[in-house]
Amino acid sequence: MDNSKSLLSDLILAGAQLRPQASGDYFRINGDDIVCSCALGAAKEALGFDPSCSDLNEKNNDRVNKIFADKVNIDPPIGLAQYTLSSDWTLCETIIHMNDKLKMTREEIAAILKEHGL
Repeated sequence: MDNSKSLLSDLILAGAQLRPQASGDYFRINGDDIVCSCALGAAKEALGFDPSCSDLNEKNNDRVNKIFADKVNIDPPIGLAQYTLSSDWTLCETIIHMNDKLKMTREEIAAILKEHGL
């Protein structure tokens, strides 16, 4: 299924079903096991990103990274200003802050993004 047109909030929710939440990294990997993912890692996985990144999946991961960049390397809506420390932050930086510093759940982050049509 092609999730490239999905809202970022829906991708976060879909990826959150795969594993527990992480902070500080997109993914926590222990050996060959992907242990947990942050909000952005969850979205990437929902798009089809393979965190273990074998050579066979490198081309797919490149495709996912391009789609992902288009979704998060944008200015956040003005309504998300309360979650940032700088007006210069991208949506990506804002979500990282919400996940890592504000300790919001992926579901909370997705709900806020959904309110803003993301």
